Order: sequence, then C-alpha cells, then structure tokens
Amino acid sequence: MSGMEHDEIMRLVQNDVAEKIPLFEYVYHEYSGVRMDGFTLPVSSVGVPYYYTMAYTALNGGIPEFNYECYDHSAFAELVGQLDTDMIRFIDTLGKARVDYAKNFLVYGSMARSPYLGLEKQSYSYETPIVINWGSVGGLKSGEMLLSPVVVSAFRYGEEVAVFLCNITGEEIDLSFTLDALSLYGMASGEATIIKDGVEVSAGSLTEGKYAFSEKLESCSVYMIALTPGQGA
Repeated sequence: MSGMEHDEIMRLVQNDVAEKIPLFEYVYHEYSGVRMDGFTLPVSSVGVPYYYTMAYTALNGGIPEFNYECYDHSAFAELVGQLDTDMIRFIDTLGKARVDYAKNFLVYGSMARSPYLGLEKQSYSYETPIVINWGSVGGLKSGEMLLSPVVVSAFRYGEEVAVFLCNITGEEIDLSFTLDALSLYGMASGEATIIKDGVEVSAGSLTEGKYAFSEKLESCSVYMIALTPGQGA
C-alpha cells in the first residue's frame, strides 16, 4: 500500500499492534501484477531493516525495489560511493531463489500459512537518505523497527509445499521448531528436504505429519524446507 492508503493505520503497524496482510500474494497472486516494494537503498546506515524489507518482499512473492526517485539526485554520485556490496549481494541471493531453485513456489505457487517459529521480535535502528515528505513516507527517514530476526513464508505448488526462512541479522541463529505439516498443509506423511541457497544440506521424513527442524541459520542465506507428500498423504 502507498502512503495515502496506509497513513491511517501506519502508527498501529509501527507499534506492532497490527500487521499488514500481503493481499497481492494471499488473494491476487494468480490474477494481478507482481508486487514491487522496498523503499530503501543498499547503504549501511539502513542496517538490519534493509535485509528484513528485501527478504520479506522477495519471500512473499514480490520483487525488491530501490526507490531512487525518493532521494536527492544532486548528491547521487556521493550516494553511489556509499553503496554496501554485502547488501547488493543479498539481492543476488534472493534473486537466485526466485528465478532458480524456488521458482515454482515463489513465481507460480500460491501462498500458504507459515509455521510459528517462537522467536521474539527485536528493535533495530535505521536511517535512510530519503528527502521527500509524502504523508507517512516522510516519517520513515529514520527510527526504530520491531522485527523478527527470521523472515518466514510458505508457498504451495501442486501437492508440494515450501517453507522459506531467512536470518536477517549479522549473526548465526540456532533455530529449532516443530513444523506441523498435517495441520498446516494437510500432509500426513512425506519427505522434508532442507535447501540452503540452492544446495541441499539435509533431508528427513515427516513423523505423524510433523517435522522437527533444527539448523544453524547463517546470516542472510535463504533456507527452503521442501515438503513432498508420501503416498496417501
């Protein structure tokens, strides 16, 4: 949503009272254009919120966008010199998921319910070189964002389901949770394959429709839990 659409609820979102539902993915994914979102640039001052915004957009079926029109063009040459190569490389990581190993899910699939990870949200500061003042957009120049350290989403393609995880922090995270594929996706049995940035790292089976996930999530890598149903599942 643009500023004129979400100004009335933006304070609720910023205070973690409400959360916007990505209707493009949940409702309109098969019937409309792909969402482009971002409102940021790959500069270090944006910090962790940059990685969250890019990962959330891409792993919810959208395409990350850099809004250059929101910045001071007279200082653009100086801004280019401040670009963070790790942040730019992260876009390549997300792009590989969309156009390569996870294409069927992120491009052609339909969004499904994400599992609960049990992680507490944390506060991260940010500052952007935004120079415009369009409604609430002007208030996004700097501040604090309350975010989950891991972005999670899920998509269904045919009978298969993929759960995506991305650690947006700069540190490794030990993540363990029970993925209830039976209650979430109606999958009573089957196989679970863990893929990190396109490379298989482990595999297992569902037990009574559940899979015990336990991995060390490296910073800014995309993990995909590919669920394939067994016969009669």
